[in-house]
Amino acid sequence: MTGLCRCGCGQQTKLATQTNRRVGHVQGQPQPFVFGHKPPRLKMPERFWQHVKKQSGCWIWVSSTDKKGYGLFQLPLGSGRYRLMHAHRVAWALANGPIPLGKHICHACDHPSCVRPDHLFMGTHRDNMQDMMAKERQRCGERINTAKLTATAVLDIRRHSADAGIPGTALARQYGVTKQAVYHILHRRHWRHI
Repeated sequence: MTGLCRCGCGQQTKLATQTNRRVGHVQGQPQPFVFGHKPPRLKMPERFWQHVKKQSGCWIWVSSTDKKGYGLFQLPLGSGRYRLMHAHRVAWALANGPIPLGKHICHACDHPSCVRPDHLFMGTHRDNMQDMMAKERQRCGERINTAKLTATAVLDIRRHSADAGIPGTALARQYGVTKQAVYHILHRRHWRHI
């Protein structure tokens, strides 16, 4: 029993005499390649899209990601050099052409690992921030992991300061925060949304 070389040359391969998972040999099974042959190199677009799971909604990047969930892709530059790029930027460039300097590629679907070109739009940093605020995705108040106060406590601090004239240092002690935190709350530098 023999198989055909996976490089596409059409030559028959031998049976593996021993198992070697590193090169894909299983004892008694046909070897995947004739000795010295390698799998065909994919061109950049095919290599990129093989890491994408296309669905009816988002097209999900299934390879490596950064801490925030954005896909990462090694873009070949030639001479064995690569540049690590966000996958959604590569997807945009493949579909629409080069990205001008200083422009961001934003997700309309708000899914960091989505690389579907029609779910992406080009804009500035400001456009991206306005989109985030319009969709209420920014973390503020109690949604911040390190928040020591609740919205009710913040409203109480403001009320106690305005109505009873309680000083900021006393309010800070009472609520277990610094006097600077109370100052920022009273001057609406923090907790501006309430």
